[in-house]
Amino acid sequence: MAEAENRAAVERLWRAFAAREFERAGDEVHEDVVVDWPHSGERIRGRAAFIAVNRDHPDPWITVELRRIVAEGDFVVTEVAVPVAGAATVYAASFFELQDGKVRKLTEYWVDGGSQRPYESRAGISESIGGVTEMASTREDGFDEPMEEEQEEREDDPGFLGGGGPAAATDDAEETLDEHGDNLATADEEKERES
Repeated sequence: MAEAENRAAVERLWRAFAAREFERAGDEVHEDVVVDWPHSGERIRGRAAFIAVNRDHPDPWITVELRRIVAEGDFVVTEVAVPVAGAATVYAASFFELQDGKVRKLTEYWVDGGSQRPYESRAGISESIGGVTEMASTREDGFDEPMEEEQEEREDDPGFLGGGGPAAATDDAEETLDEHGDNLATADEEKERES
């Protein structure tokens, strides 16, 4: 029964945020809730602070679209999309821990749609999902140039992935396998050892 109640509490929280009914949203979280945003390195403590951060957010978001929700016991996970007026849609994966039917702990990862271009190494392997890739490559704010320059800088940086860029990192990994093969055996090698 608690699982269904917890799921319903999180659904009510997202509906309240979508309707900008912040007092009602506050009813779904504990007074001493702790919210972590690892992507920006922030921790928000307490109901009042959590509600204020959402109420006073500067982006002109339009609504909150709950795309997926999974509940198990006192844990609920959601995926939401938040369309923003004049900007890319923002997406969040949110991990809720509930106690007594209210959110006690929340860890969220937010990302702007199209903010990361696909790596060239995945060309021909991956495909665009709903135009996100195209949006990243057609932004009018100079997005493409800095990203390409940053990628070239990383590839030339001797400190990036072990030096000399991604290709050198692969070589380093193979050397590590040779030196420490017992610890990094493949599944096939493990099977051979067991026989």
